[in-house]
Formats: sequence, structure tokens, C-alpha cells
Amino acid sequence: MKLQKLEIDAFRGATKPFVLSFDPGKSVTLLLGENGTGKSTIADALICLCTDDMGSLDDRSGVDKTFLVAAGRASEDLRLALHTDQGIFGARYEKKKIVHQPEQSTLKLRHLRRSSVVSLSTAAPSARYEQLAGYFDLSGIVKSEDTLRALCKNLKLEYDRIVGAVQAVQKVLETIWANEGSPLDDWELWAETESHKDLNEQRLQLRRVRSLIEQGEKNLAAHERLVQTLKMGEQAAQTRKLAELQLAELQVASGQDEALLSLLQQAHDFVARHADHTSCPVCEQFILPSELKQQLHKRMESMAGLRAAASEAETARREHERLQSVWQHALSDFSSVLTDFLTAAQQTEWPETFQMALAELNEPEQPVRKRAELFAASRLQLEMLLEGRRITADAIQKTVDQHALISENWLSVLENRQTAMDSAVLLRNADKALKIVENNRKVFIDAELAAISADVDAFYQVLHPEENLGGVRLFLKEKGKNSLELTARFHNHEDVAPQSLYSESHLDTLALSIFLALAKRYGGSETVLLLDDVLGATDDAHLDRFIGLLRRESVHFAHILLTSHQRTLGERYKGESDVQVVVLGDWSVEAGMARVG
Repeated sequence: MKLQKLEIDAFRGATKPFVLSFDPGKSVTLLLGENGTGKSTIADALICLCTDDMGSLDDRSGVDKTFLVAAGRASEDLRLALHTDQGIFGARYEKKKIVHQPEQSTLKLRHLRRSSVVSLSTAAPSARYEQLAGYFDLSGIVKSEDTLRALCKNLKLEYDRIVGAVQAVQKVLETIWANEGSPLDDWELWAETESHKDLNEQRLQLRRVRSLIEQGEKNLAAHERLVQTLKMGEQAAQTRKLAELQLAELQVASGQDEALLSLLQQAHDFVARHADHTSCPVCEQFILPSELKQQLHKRMESMAGLRAAASEAETARREHERLQSVWQHALSDFSSVLTDFLTAAQQTEWPETFQMALAELNEPEQPVRKRAELFAASRLQLEMLLEGRRITADAIQKTVDQHALISENWLSVLENRQTAMDSAVLLRNADKALKIVENNRKVFIDAELAAISADVDAFYQVLHPEENLGGVRLFLKEKGKNSLELTARFHNHEDVAPQSLYSESHLDTLALSIFLALAKRYGGSETVLLLDDVLGATDDAHLDRFIGLLRRESVHFAHILLTSHQRTLGERYKGESDVQVVVLGDWSVEAGMARVG
């Protein structure tokens, strides 16, 4: 890829449209200018075009990203465009974000700023790894490794849960086994044997006994209702007899008849309804309705005692007749329930005396009242026999329940043991897979770092010949997942931390060598290399060697752009066949950025 020109408008310092044209015959561009002339604007424009970063603004906290838009310009005016021999790559500003056109760009950019130079050589191993990890592009491997690690953790938790469940169930079975007297000398053999027992006969017997108990209890309850109803009926008959006797005695003593009271009440009601009639409805003689009504009322008042006695007799009669009806229903219900009980009782064995009572109750054509009397005679014996059947049912139920408990828990032991074995196999395999991924990642990175270290040391020897420095080595910390160590040689001291003994300029050139080696290995002919003001503490001799190194390595990149405020570089490299020198002039809001050379 060959760069042709960079167009910037309404972006940072480009308050006016600015165009940087690239010499097609030169692979290195030196962009020179004093502070504040727009070098960072050009560098940030390339970064925004080629990556998702914001350039130098990313290095500063609390920055308002809306100031990507140049002063006095609107956000919709912002436009970036890089013209190449493979097409135009553009960007605009929408909703406080840089939007690329096209969205998927083939442009690649590796950039290094002064702040990164300092941190690269002096950072802690973990921070250094974070800074360089993007070059290795192991995100997929790291994601898989993290997923495997999480899987191993979850499988271990699941395995421990299953083992705990097995132990808890085993404890239940061992307790039951001990309570049973520890038969067969082994709880597992006992549990296996017990779980295979066939208890269908016991279950059938339990259903029969429960049914018999239920029928017997219904029969007892029906008989109890019959007895209670009979007692209430007898009491009601006695009450009725007394009420009727009192009414008869009162009638004889008063010479009055209850029927007359009813007749007087009817006549009183008739006169009250026909107050306008002046003749008697019986004898048709003249009457005064109001006077006749008063006379009738007086006669009925004189018969108040008879009225009360008649009412009590009527109430007693109705209650007696109601209880007679209830008695008939209770008798019929008892007969029906007794028949069901006798049918159920034929399917079980009874003591001889009770068997004889059942036979008598079961005789055909036996009157219901007679059967009730016979049942009453054997009721106490039935209650005692039913209590015995309840004890039998409880014992059978206990046996059935314990068998179910043993079977369920033994099955749970077998299933969970198998699940635990499967889980253990899966856990071992997952652990193996994790170790394979971890080892391969480390082997790969170690191999990559060894190759990069060789390039770094070669570049460093170019920059510092015969200074007895170098021996640069990048390697992962043995027990650290993301910890990148950096050592070098200082005269007769091997594998020392360079920040301990190297000067600032030597640390700068070490960081530049590392960056250049990485960019070369993971870049390519489609990659633009941007070095933004990275030569802060470098003297002229080392500066010339570094420019020479860039010129030599430029064949591996689409283009190299180096920004600097050292204008003396322009004089030294102006006219070189492979170096383009661009000098920026003073900047102002009104005129924007300007090129003076």
C-alpha cells in the first residue's frame, strides 16, 4: 500500500482544511514543527482513521471528547480522509464517536507516543504485558482458557456437591442398618438385598386392612348416629306425650276446646279484613264489626293458657315426627353401611365369637332393627378388633415405608456414584485440556518473545554499537499468567532490570527497539508505522542511528511517519532519496495549520 495524501478538516487543530501530501517515492516522512503547530493533530487523525482509539486524548483523564471538533467548527463539518493507491479511507463524527467509512477497513496502524515509550521500559511486568498483549492477538485463546478455567471450577463444585450427596445418603442407610442390628455384616449388601425385596403382597394386605378399618369405622359411626337418634326420638315421644296430656287436662278444667280457639281466631281475622260488613257471616244478624272484634279478642285472651298449651303440644308433635323420619334414614344408612362392612369382613379372619356374631348379622331376611340390636351387642368387641387391625396396618406401613426409603436411597447412592465417576472423568479431562491450552499459550508466547527478543537486541546493537549493552530478553514470569519480564546486559552484569542501570536515553531507545520489533513481526506491508514525538532524550548520534534503522526497516511497512520538534532533522535529511521532510509553521485559530516546507 502506498499513501498519497491525508485530508483533515474541523478536527482538533485543523480549524481550516489541511492536506498532507506524501511523496510516492519515499517510504519515511519526517514531520517537524514546534510545539503547538499541529503535529499531534496529524498523528491523532491517522489514529482515528485506522483504529478505534482517540489518539493523544486517550492519555489524559477527564478529557471532553467533544473537543475532537476544531474550535469554531460544527461536529458535522469534521472530515478525515486518507488517500492510498488501494482506495480512500474516511471518517466522520456522529454522536460523540468517530465513524469509519468503510466500516471494515484494511488499514493497519501501529503507533507509539512519548508516554508509551516511558511506560514500556519502566512499567511493572503486568502493565507491560497489558501494553504488548494486543500484538500477540491471543484474545480467542485467552477467552477459551478462561472458559476452561471457569468450567474446571464449576465441575469441581459439582463433583464436591455430588460426593456430599452420596455421603449424606450413605449415612441415612448406615443408620437404618445399625438400627436393624447390622444384618449381613455389610450395609451395602444389606441395602442391595432389601431394595430387591418384593413387597406387593404386603401392600395388598395393607390396602385390605385399611379398607376393613375404614368400613368398620363407618359402621360404628352409623350405629352411633342410630343410637343417638333413637335416644332423641324417645325423649321427643315423652315430651309429646306430656304436652298432649297437659293440653287435655286444661281443656277439661276450663270447659274449653282447642278447636274453639282456632274458630275464634279465624272469625277475628275475617272481621278484621271486612270492617265494612254489618251482618254476621254465619247468622246474618246485624253486628258492629268493631264491637264484635273486641268481643272475639276478649274471648281469645281468656283462652291464653289453652293457646300456649296447644302450641307446645303442636311443637312436640312435629319434633317427634321429624325424629321418627330421621330415625328411619339413620336405620337405612346403618343397614347399607353394615352390608358393606360384612362384605369386607368376609375377606379376613376373626376370633370365633366374633365370627359367630358376623354370621348372625349376615342371615338373610334379618329385620334391620334386629340387626341393629345384634350389632350393638358385638360393638365393643369390634372396636377392640379394629384397634388390633390398626396396629397391624401401622406395622405393615412401617415395613413398606422403610423399604421405600432404603430402595430410594440405595438407588440414589448408585446413581450419584456413577454421576460422581462421570464428573471426575470430565473434571480430569477439563484439567488436562486447561493445562494443554495454558502450556501451548506459554510455549507460543515464549517462542514469540524469543524471536522478538532477538530482533530487539539486533536493533539495540545498531543503536548502541560497542557500548557493551544489550542481551535484551523478554519472557513470561514462570508462575505469572500475564506478567512480562524484561532484562538486559549492562557491561558484566547479566539479566538485570534495565531501569535499574540504564540512562533515560538508553531506556528510550530500548522501548523504541521493542516497539519496532513488534510492529515488524505483527505488521506487514499494509501497516503504517507512526512514531509521535518519541525522541525526547536522544542525542544526535543515537538519533542518526535510529533514523538509519527506520530507513532500513521501512521496506517492511506501508509507510513510516516520525513526528518531532527537532527542526535540525530537516536540514540533515532534506534531499534524501527515501526520506520526505515536512515542516509545519505557526498555528492560529483563524488560519489553522500551515506547511512551510
